This record gives sequence, C-alpha cells and structure tokens, in this order.
Amino acid sequence: MVKISREYIYKEVDKERAYQDKKWGALDDVNSVGDFLCYMKRFLDHAMQENNPKSPSFALDDIRKITALGVACMEVH
Repeated sequence: MVKISREYIYKEVDKERAYQDKKWGALDDVNSVGDFLCYMKRFLDHAMQENNPKSPSFALDDIRKITALGVACMEVH
C-alpha cells in the first residue's frame, strides 16, 4: 500500500471544494446540516456498493466528495 501525504489529500479535497463551488455556487447557503448529511449519505451508500478491496478507486473518489461536502457544511454552519 502506498502512503499518500496529508498535504496531498488536503489539496485534493480543496480541488473538490472548488469544483463543488463552481458547479453549485451559492446553493450551499440554503442547505441545512441535515441536507449536507443526506448528500453525504448518498455518496457513502455508493462507496459502500462500489467497495472492492482490489480496486478501491471508486470508493476513494466518493470519500473525497464526502469529505469536501463535510467541509462545505462546516464553512456554511
């Protein structure tokens, strides 16, 4: 297993946040904490379905999105 630095991971989450801002814009301002949790759960459910120990890339992509949504929630609330 290759260890990836925390700095790299934070940069990837930051890129996902930028993507979310570009795609959704100010909509974050109207979402409640519960709304964010529902969005996060959708990606979590998908990650759990796609979880494959031999190829975790799909699940890891969803985890990046979930993490960025959590950051967005904390930015707003």
